[in-house]
Amino acid sequence: MRHQRGFTLLELLMVVIVIGILASIGLPQYLRVTERVRGVEAIQVLGSIRAAQGRYRAQSSGGAFATAITDLDTDAPTMKYWDTPAVGNFNGTSMQLKRTGGTYATNVLGINWSTGDLCGNFVPQGGLSGC
Repeated sequence: MRHQRGFTLLELLMVVIVIGILASIGLPQYLRVTERVRGVEAIQVLGSIRAAQGRYRAQSSGGAFATAITDLDTDAPTMKYWDTPAVGNFNGTSMQLKRTGGTYATNVLGINWSTGDLCGNFVPQGGLSGC
């Protein structure tokens, strides 16, 4: 009697089907996680700019916030997935960054200078309130 080696076509087909099912479950989860990480990047930048705003306000005579990022003692980082802070909505009470590409293009994430509250409609961060 002769032993045959290798896999049958049916066995290979079953492996491909299982891999396809696992990929269909894992890929959307992976994309959600990467978008959340991109949101965390924006939150860190907004937090550092808010800290610089606090220092600026403490040193200014009227206690006002800066109206231009160039007035602050921090550099505006260049971000790959978000508008740079110099381009973002930078005003006397808050700042918003707009997502530049991907599934959530045009979504915004912002921070209120006084309270530190996050705002915007960036879905992976939980659909925050408006700024």
